[in-house]
This record gives sequence, structure tokens and C-alpha cells, in this order.
Amino acid sequence: MREWLSRLFRRKHADVDDWDAARELADSLGVQGNLKALERRADAGDEYAARMLNRLLLERGDLNQLRRRAARGEGSAWRPLTRLLVERGELDELQHYEATGNWDASLALAQLLQQRGDVDELRRRAEQGRRYAATALAELLWQRGELVEAAALLRERADRGDGHAAKHLIKVLLEQEKLDEVRSIAERGDDHAARLLVQDLVRQSDLDGLRSFASTGHGYANLQLAEMLVTQGDISEAIDVLRQLAAAGDDFAAERLDELRLMP
Repeated sequence: MREWLSRLFRRKHADVDDWDAARELADSLGVQGNLKALERRADAGDEYAARMLNRLLLERGDLNQLRRRAARGEGSAWRPLTRLLVERGELDELQHYEATGNWDASLALAQLLQQRGDVDELRRRAEQGRRYAATALAELLWQRGELVEAAALLRERADRGDGHAAKHLIKVLLEQEKLDEVRSIAERGDDHAARLLVQDLVRQSDLDGLRSFASTGHGYANLQLAEMLVTQGDISEAIDVLRQLAAAGDDFAAERLDELRLMP
């Protein structure tokens, strides 16, 4: 009885634009596997229900239903649909959707070509300015150990403002051990580059390199520097580093500082 009342409460509030209730109801119906109820709510405009429904359709491999929902303009159906098309190798259909300007299809098509190792087709598409193809080509070249060409391709895309390519460029540069270039990118304000650089320095136990980068004032670098100092037994310097961070308002550093001060 109590569970029935709870479901009734969720359904009532989900029908009066209570987003939290709508999300909870969609989650509940998803756990139950109640596709019919989800479909009714999705058709009535409930986006949470639509997302859950399309997720379940993907899990069940229901390609025709996903096609139907995508064709009627349901945005949340496109990513599950294109993922399933990649799994089934439906190259022609993905090309058809991409030709209509669908970005999910463009991404999925690049992933499929990458899986097939089709360097020539990816290169052709990258030369046409297709960003996902360019990144997929770079990743494929990287996997094959062709780091120089991969880095050049990613750098060109990153210079054009392609954030996706910029993130992959950092990984390639780190594998090439071009730490100076990664640090230069990080110092221009790229937090992703900074974090990957710090993680690489920590993996190498490069205390001097980490201390040098931490001196630029990057909070994450200083936190990791403090931890490395603790690992190496230099508690005093670690406390000094954490004290400066805590004074600047870093709550995590303040908590860690208290922990170190209590150490015997």
C-alpha cells in the first residue's frame, strides 16, 4: 500500500511540471522496465522519460524504435541510435544522417571508421574540415605509434579552437615527453593540460618538476606537491605548502593541514 501511494505521489507531481518528481518517476519506470509507461510520458513531452526510454531501447538493441523516435525529432534518441548503428557497422545509414547535418551521426561515423582502421577515409574527411574525423584520425595514428603526425594534426585542430582536439593533443605530447610544450599550454590557462601534466610528474616522482610547476600558483599542483613531500617524509615543507593554500581559502588544503599537524 505504501509503495503504491509513493508511486501515485510521484506520478501526480510529475504531471505538474515538478522536474525532480518527473526524473524520479522516469528512473522508477526504468528500473521496472516499463517501456509502455515511459513511451506514454515521452510522447506527452516528458524529456526525462524520453531519455530513459531511449536508453532502454539501446540496451535492448531496438533499432527500429530508435529510428522512429529520432525521425520524429526526439533529440535524446539520436545518440543511442547512432551508437547502435556503430555497433552494427551501418556505415551507409550513418553517412545519410551526417549529410543532413546531424552531429551525433558525424561523431559516430568517425568512430566507426576509426574502429575499422580506415586511415584513408578518415584523412579524406579530415581534409574536408570534419572535426570528428580529424580527431579520430589522430587517435588512430597515435594508436599505431605515429605520434609526430598525430600531434601535428591535433595541434592544427587545437589552434582552430577545437577543444576536443586540444585535450587529445596533451596526451600525445605527454607520450612524446614534450613536457615543456604541455607546461606552456597549461600556463596559458588550460586546466586540463595542467592536471595531466601534474599527474604525469607525480607518476614519474619528479619532485623538482612538480615543485617548479607548483611555483606558478596552480592549486592542484601544490596539493599534489604536498602529498609527494609527505610521501618522501618532508612533512615540514608539506605543511608550508598547505598553509599557503589554506590561507588562500582552500578548504581541502586546510583539512589536510590539520591532519598533518596531528601526526606524531
